[in-house]
Amino acid sequence: MASNCYVCHNDKLKSGGLALTALDISAPAKNIESWEKVIRKLGTGAMPPAGMPRPDKATADGLRRYLETELDRAALAHPNPGRPGLQRLNRADTPTQSRDLLALNIDGASLLPPDTAGYGFDNNADALSLSPALTERYLNAAAKISQTALERPRGAPTPETFFRTTDRSEAGRFSDDMPFGTRGGLAIHYIFLPTAIT
Repeated sequence: MASNCYVCHNDKLKSGGLALTALDISAPAKNIESWEKVIRKLGTGAMPPAGMPRPDKATADGLRRYLETELDRAALAHPNPGRPGLQRLNRADTPTQSRDLLALNIDGASLLPPDTAGYGFDNNADALSLSPALTERYLNAAAKISQTALERPRGAPTPETFFRTTDRSEAGRFSDDMPFGTRGGLAIHYIFLPTAIT
């Protein structure tokens, strides 16, 4: 069987970017990715290609089973769970984090929808998907939490800037609204209205 593969997949030709002659078939775990490619090609019958000498089906299946068994054995001995999924805060974690980080008590149930449970847990990263609609809800919740933390609730007026004319003299008293003895300055009458926290 190996001779059928080595005709194309040798150090000189490297067909498909694969040189099997450089790999140790007695220890497939040393080159897992390359042998996985071989298993896929043998399983679909894509290799050896049409027109090339092919081994009988039993021989090809035997090689495939041998490689699968060796790679499975290596995977059991040295498991690789992969990279952890990106995890977001769930509805229960959001109020807790707001309390711990910002000393705010918020109602997560009123701000965010229920989370999807995965394997019985609502904090499973694989189940906590983030759709565009849910992203918008989390952004709105974050805006509300940050505004509350900064004590500037939504609907509060934006800061206003007052400019004083530059052609007035700073030598005298500007207005009767200013304290005695002041020179220049500015006095503004402004009505502040209370705003409700929404």
